[in-house]
Amino acid sequence: MGWVVTRWRTDRLAALLDEDARASARQLLWEAERDAERVRAAAVRETGSAAETLGAIERLGVELREGVRLYRLGEGTDPLAAAAPAEAKAPPLVPPEVAPRPRRRPRAGSRASLHDSPLAAMMRATAGR
Repeated sequence: MGWVVTRWRTDRLAALLDEDARASARQLLWEAERDAERVRAAAVRETGSAAETLGAIERLGVELREGVRLYRLGEGTDPLAAAAPAEAKAPPLVPPEVAPRPRRRPRAGSRASLHDSPLAAMMRATAGR
């Protein structure tokens, strides 16, 4: 013997759908709260890091202002010279060695040649740059 459903009870069907919708909403709410907590924790970490960096910059600013004040009064050294290492000078510029120009056989007749022109000399001089 089996049951044959001839009519759905709409109130029971609505209650079942309502329970399912509430469970789904609870799950979504829980996930949203979890994500919000993760974002809050990341924001707290970033705020701490930014506060440390800002503090370091402010301390540097105070030190530089004091150094400039003393320099202007003639009581201190140049703040920029103290910050730069003494051996930070650039090496002297040495021109690159130019390879000797290969000798070519002279052209027959009076035909013009790019090889012997001033333009070719300029191109050879700037080829290493």
